[in-house]
Amino acid sequence: MITIEARGIKARIQNGPYRSKLLSLLLLLLFVTQLTLIGCSTPGDSKPLSSGTDIDSSANTIQDTPYINNAEDNASTTVTKTQDLMVGSYLLDAPCYSQTEIGAVMGCEGASLLDGLHTKGYALNYDLRAFLDEMPIAADQNPHHGFGGSSAFVEELYDSLGREAWNGIFPAPLAEWGKRYGNVVDISGASAEDLVAELAAGNPSVVYITTYWDGGGGLEEWWFGTTVPGQHVVLLDGYDGASGQYHICDPYFGSYWVDSDTFLYNYNLLHWAVAIR
Repeated sequence: MITIEARGIKARIQNGPYRSKLLSLLLLLLFVTQLTLIGCSTPGDSKPLSSGTDIDSSANTIQDTPYINNAEDNASTTVTKTQDLMVGSYLLDAPCYSQTEIGAVMGCEGASLLDGLHTKGYALNYDLRAFLDEMPIAADQNPHHGFGGSSAFVEELYDSLGREAWNGIFPAPLAEWGKRYGNVVDISGASAEDLVAELAAGNPSVVYITTYWDGGGGLEEWWFGTTVPGQHVVLLDGYDGASGQYHICDPYFGSYWVDSDTFLYNYNLLHWAVAIR
């Protein structure tokens, strides 16, 4: 018996009258197999393509380029873009309507939303009073479902069920209301960098803070969930990267700049925001 072994392939040929022919055929087969295993190519064969290879079809040539990890590259690009945005300055010049001039004591959310809509060119046929008349009222008086009181023009201490009333409307129903007039999105959970990115794209955001920028005493649990006492709602329509200040369109106090620490301390209590795009 003859034993032949080449690159891990072993064959045995028993002694017999056709041993020579079988041996020749096997040697030929092993030779061809060896060529395949080592990836040999004959003239006219195409070169195998590997990752990171660009094909120039017009020139019928192959140009090797460095392999790019898209996930890492995109993450790096995102960080760079965010850093670039935070050193820029943006001011959208929102109209800043006054809720007090029309007696809308509980109308800060609606006033801020209309400021943002008008900044983007939406709902231009509405003034603040007409707009507030269309604010959705929650049937169960839950501010997560609509405005928690009966009207933006009335401050109520208790609702119809005897619970302490919350005369306001939270981000989800506010955004749904805004969608009747334009491209309005609840972006609650957005970071300060996200808000600045919206500004850089020309988009103001309604943000939930506190009336005197003092934190309102921190978070509290109410019958409808977590909120902040002394809550107030304004429109963010500007940012200055040089000073780190944010420009506020406040329906109660007017337009002004607030420093970064103060803004972040109040905004980060809830991270509630609604963008007008």
